[in-house]
Amino acid sequence: MTEINKLKTSKVVFVFSILTSIFWCLGQLVDVYKFQIVGVIFEILWLPMIALLFILPILSVIFFCKRKV
Repeated sequence: MTEINKLKTSKVVFVFSILTSIFWCLGQLVDVYKFQIVGVIFEILWLPMIALLFILPILSVIFFCKRKV
């Protein structure tokens, strides 16, 4: 991979990590079912966020190992 692609990939992983963290914190702090539209958005987004929760650490370890070599 070129250095530019590595930088872009690192930024994408970082942004997804931040978005997943924000989603989790909002789900803990806010009553998402108080308003129906917020509950609908939460229900639509929870599966992709759960997937990211498991995929992001794996990607981080893979990129860490590649960079270390």
